Amino acid sequence: MIESPEMAYTIADCILAAKYGRKEMDDEKPYSITLLGGRFWVITGTLKSAKGGVAHIVLKKDDGQIQTIYHDK
Repeated sequence: MIESPEMAYTIADCILAAKYGRKEMDDEKPYSITLLGGRFWVITGTLKSAKGGVAHIVLKKDDGQIQTIYHDK
């Protein structure tokens, strides 16, 4: 169970860095973290410039399952 935003942040950071690279994800910090409907942690990178996109990941709160993961342009 992912009980806190801090735990969601740590898990998401590990997954996103493995998929998109540590430098890319460090450039997108801080992440925005929202608990959606009490069931899903939605973690999104921060866009630092007018160009580009950010990573998105949704984790199920009760078991940590990845619901979606993508990076927009």
